[in-house]
Amino acid sequence: MGWPKDGIFTNVNINDFTGDKYQFELDGVKITSIPVPHTVPTYAYRFEAKGQSVVVSGDLTYSNEFAKFAKNTDILVIDGMLASDFYFVPEQARESLKNGLKQSHATLEDLAKMAAESKAKKLVLTHIGLGKVDIPSISKVFSAAGYKGETIAAEDGLVINP
Repeated sequence: MGWPKDGIFTNVNINDFTGDKYQFELDGVKITSIPVPHTVPTYAYRFEAKGQSVVVSGDLTYSNEFAKFAKNTDILVIDGMLASDFYFVPEQARESLKNGLKQSHATLEDLAKMAAESKAKKLVLTHIGLGKVDIPSISKVFSAAGYKGETIAAEDGLVINP
């Protein structure tokens, strides 16, 4: 670990995602980005190569544009903060914490709606907050919203194949 000998700004390509410059290609991978709703500037990225795609969101609240952006992706990696049971938080503070987080993170119902609208084949919940994720229960909520793909809780070292 540490800093490279030639500095951190050497051999680096910086792409400006301001205005209408939300797309470029790198080593055969098409990379597209859109801003997503959050309390600070946040983006989602779509990576496409060899007929497959992965969409990765930053923190976000519900966005119809995001669901369109993620349309038919093979793997959708999305902010799952409010999918957690928050069991680490004292019971009397849980609802207050969750209500505060709804200003900057999608609710489980909103995640289910975006997943269903996107028609992603696999959904990976990441940025899971303070607790456990009950995938069978979450899958029922997603199924009720019309999502037909697989739902996965992210964990360190997870490898997913489209």
